Amino acid sequence: MAELFLHSPQTHTLLLPLLLLPLLYFIISKLLIKKPRNPALPPGPTPFPILGTIHLLKPLTHVYLAHLSQTYGPLMSLKLGMETLVVASSPAAAVEILKTNDRTFSARPVPHAVPLTASEIERLSFWGDAMSDHWKNVRAICRAELFSAKSLEAQRRLWEEKAAAMVGSLRGKEGAAVDFGRVVFATVVNVFGNVLFSEDIVGVEEEERGCSEVRGFLRGIIEAISAPNLGDFYRLLVGKFDPHGLRKKHREISVRMWGL
Repeated sequence: MAELFLHSPQTHTLLLPLLLLPLLYFIISKLLIKKPRNPALPPGPTPFPILGTIHLLKPLTHVYLAHLSQTYGPLMSLKLGMETLVVASSPAAAVEILKTNDRTFSARPVPHAVPLTASEIERLSFWGDAMSDHWKNVRAICRAELFSAKSLEAQRRLWEEKAAAMVGSLRGKEGAAVDFGRVVFATVVNVFGNVLFSEDIVGVEEEERGCSEVRGFLRGIIEAISAPNLGDFYRLLVGKFDPHGLRKKHREISVRMWGL
């Protein structure tokens, strides 16, 4: 019965329009449907549909991009999924972006692994993914309170105090094995703790345990936001869905860290 249906003239008549539909859609979309013009982008590799140029990236990405710039110039664009990436690979292009147009390019995209909405990010963090009034105010506050000459001078004295405390702690452990990296890390964490919260984050008595916990939390958060994530390339399609479990991991680590 099925064989008779497949070989009947009526079936051929029905299948022919179905086979022509994709071609018809392609022609109409190209000729009749007006798409909004994208701003002129620098040259770059021709992207594939859906994938963009993700498949072209190599493990040593910085080396690959430097090699690619020899073909497309010091300013080039790549399509990573649905996201557009513009790469500057010359001193002049870097100065243009980081200095001349610093205000325009100062915002940073928030990784999909961060389990916060845009309003929560504005309210709870020093991070801006767009040039909003909030982000401009945060930059002004940081410039006045953290990076002014007076603040930097106060931080210099703080660094000297913490460095002296570190040296004193090391002298007290003379003859014993010392994890120097752990001691330096604890000192740096406490400097930033005093700058931001006016107190040490890692106590002297519990330096071993506290330092290990803070170090583990920071490593876990960095791994979560830097791991390959479909949500970073297809934000509109993925939405709040967590395909790799990275948002859950980030949330759990953050709750534990702020509970210290």
